[in-house]
Amino acid sequence: MPGMDRMPGRLVPFAWRVAPGLLAATLALELSRPFKAGPVAFDSAVAVLHFQRIVEGRHLEAFVATTPKPLLTFLYGPLFEITHDWRVLTWVTIIAFAVAVSLATALARRLGGWRAGIFAGVALAGAPALLFDASLALATPWAMLLWAIAGLAVSAQRPRYVVAGTAMALASLARLETVVVIGAALAVMAAASVAPGRFRCKIPRSGWWIGLGLLAIPVSMAHDWRLTGDPFFWLTVSARYSEATRNHVLTVPQLAAVLAHRYIGEAALVVLGVIGWLRLAGQRQWAIALGLFGLGPGIAALLLFLAARHTYVSDRYFAGIDVAIAFAAALGIGAVSVELPAAIRNWAAHRRLVRSASPPVLVAVLAVALSAGWAGAGTNLRPTIRAFTKAAVSERLAVPALRKGVVAALAAGQAKPGRALITVPVQLRPHVVVDLGLALDQVASTDPGSVNVAAGNPAPGELLLHSLAAGSSIGLKQLEVSEPTQIGSATVVPLLADPATGTWVVRIDNGR
Repeated sequence: MPGMDRMPGRLVPFAWRVAPGLLAATLALELSRPFKAGPVAFDSAVAVLHFQRIVEGRHLEAFVATTPKPLLTFLYGPLFEITHDWRVLTWVTIIAFAVAVSLATALARRLGGWRAGIFAGVALAGAPALLFDASLALATPWAMLLWAIAGLAVSAQRPRYVVAGTAMALASLARLETVVVIGAALAVMAAASVAPGRFRCKIPRSGWWIGLGLLAIPVSMAHDWRLTGDPFFWLTVSARYSEATRNHVLTVPQLAAVLAHRYIGEAALVVLGVIGWLRLAGQRQWAIALGLFGLGPGIAALLLFLAARHTYVSDRYFAGIDVAIAFAAALGIGAVSVELPAAIRNWAAHRRLVRSASPPVLVAVLAVALSAGWAGAGTNLRPTIRAFTKAAVSERLAVPALRKGVVAALAAGQAKPGRALITVPVQLRPHVVVDLGLALDQVASTDPGSVNVAAGNPAPGELLLHSLAAGSSIGLKQLEVSEPTQIGSATVVPLLADPATGTWVVRIDNGR
């Protein structure tokens, strides 16, 4: 394959395979620290809930603002049923992230040489969007793993398009945007096969197996029909969430400005990405080139289309674009073949360092320098993920007290149709529903601004989980008690008080 230049010195082949993955796993573990509890995000906990409802033959009792991800349903659901431990979901996702980075590194080395491989491994392992999803057991690491498998399959000496199509189908069941890549590939292949004259290309018959990726659509329909009775539920979630969310729904010009600001700030990486993409085109690696185009400009176009439809676009949706740019930039490094020691040897202050450093180390340093600043992500990544971890610890501590409180409430006949038994922080709602075996309409999400015990909100008989990790307010501070406390005509009775972890479970009683 072009670009397969030899690395200076001798590096054990095994290190090539494991070093990028170890780096990725180490970074994700340091951020999430899933030891006392697993910081599993709302969407992934909902996947476990979906599995339970499908297996039980029950429809969801209430709308949950998460687009179903069938791959996670049938990965996380069985894992949780076997272990009953949220930490397992975080650990397997971090492992998937590590394998994904290692495979992407191998693909970059195959296409662009050792410099491309080192750059890809370091840049992808440290990409904040990927670290965020890996640390919280979200879907992008699984999709990236399958994208890398598809890339390796189509770039082999004997392309394995069935493997690639199957991998893309599974990736679409984790990140629906993958369908854009499949659609773009099929459209280009169809156009090339009927183009006039010299523009016509002969498409290998086996290449059409990429279309297997579209099987994700009927699978998603079957999944949602079993889950809700509506096979097109997955198409409606974003619109319904956009109507209800308090987050600002960006217009097309506003989203375009966000994208421009994000990637102009990484202009060097983008330029290298363009160089890398052009090199792929020059090598006639059309399958990989189309894949990167779909993940990059293709997903950007999809997001602008969603904005035109007044649909909320989260910055988490940029992860595929980030992956495409970082990988293409790695190929750009391989294309320009920069010998960094020669380029900066005349810098007297660094001459000794440069002469003693190996080229692989310097390429890794360049990868960090160019990619570590993704949209300033280093500022909020750690505290955000740690907050999820602390909230997970709170939920783990609270479950026994909540279970006792629910049993007592049911025995007292306090369960009423349409009224929640428990109120919890919004990000912990699916966790509590799953852990206590309750219906969705029996667990409500806390609105911190509306909590006012003296005014009757929450109502007598209601249980509340309050975690400082999920935020606080003047009303929620009324719940931070270690003994029964009279507030107005109600009494706040603590079932669990753990100020060290910022966790309280309380019951609201009527009077003394």
